[in-house]
Amino acid sequence: MGLREQDLKKTISTTNQKMSMLEKISYALGDTGSNLIYTVLTTYLTFYFTDVYGIGAAAVGTLMLGCKISRYD
Repeated sequence: MGLREQDLKKTISTTNQKMSMLEKISYALGDTGSNLIYTVLTTYLTFYFTDVYGIGAAAVGTLMLGCKISRYD
């Protein structure tokens, strides 16, 4: 069951609309919340690795950098 060409054109033309301000604010708040959680967790992990495990700050920084880079592969 495929889409007919006229149905496909109708779908494409209706999805090219601008976002409302409420949608933009909603996406921004969701992104802010996830970044806040990420920052709190990485800050805690940095403290934990340096003060509890006794790993050097340079090693912890390299570890965090490696984890952040590997997340985008």
